[in-house]
Amino acid sequence: MKSIKQIISLLPKILIDSIKVAFLILGGIEIVLSFTAFSLDSVGKLPAQIGVVALAYVILVVGTMFVKHKLTKNEVTLNIRGMKVIVKEGDILSCNGWKLIPFNEYFDTQVDDVIIAHSSLNGKYIDSLGDDDKEALKLVIVADKKSPLQRYDSSDGTKTRYELGTIKVFQEVMMLALTHFNEQNEAHTNRAEYEHTLRKMWKEIRRTHQGKSIHIPLIGGGLTQLDDLTEKPNEQLLKCILCTLRTSNITFDENVQITIILTKKALETVNLYELKGEK
Repeated sequence: MKSIKQIISLLPKILIDSIKVAFLILGGIEIVLSFTAFSLDSVGKLPAQIGVVALAYVILVVGTMFVKHKLTKNEVTLNIRGMKVIVKEGDILSCNGWKLIPFNEYFDTQVDDVIIAHSSLNGKYIDSLGDDDKEALKLVIVADKKSPLQRYDSSDGTKTRYELGTIKVFQEVMMLALTHFNEQNEAHTNRAEYEHTLRKMWKEIRRTHQGKSIHIPLIGGGLTQLDDLTEKPNEQLLKCILCTLRTSNITFDENVQITIILTKKALETVNLYELKGEK
């Protein structure tokens, strides 16, 4: 038989917090009424009095839950080791400031629905560039040989493979090496590598962010394939991103804001209020 503590741990955080707030509000109302002439005796005998209090308490709980849900439906602000982190709906490509865009381990730029899908985030980003910027992007990738692992020959020349988590910078974009690339042109990784990539990513962001705020997508939530998972719950990916920041030794200045941008579709599968327990 489960203990009361175990049962409480299974309840949604928004319900637990609403119960606490409603209890405080009800206590405050009781104090105010104690200074007035109002008395529960006026509503009848003890059973009726208990019913009135219980009904008022339920209304307060439901009302508090409704307000909390509305306030955190599309955005929530977290404090992780003193760092301000905002999770909200939006379009990362339209954000001002640093934007992190995932690439594969070769930093490929060929958007043809074979190497890179037009519907993927990095595909949309590359498609949004003009011809001159596309050429400049390719030059930056070729010129920056930070942390190369190996080279291989392909039909479009020699490429360099980079350690997952490596970041290259172009304009205000941080390009992240997130996935491996197999012979079937599939971007993939696994859970252990995903967590390792995130930890290295935070170090790379700290190295390159130059004191500016950072916008990050739901990393791994797009077309990325996680080999050891049949499903990729968006909420678990989001919690993993926050967890790796929380357990890392990386800190950002208090004026640096980290914003995790979710698409409307991803937001529908995430309970933002549950994230408020992340510290």
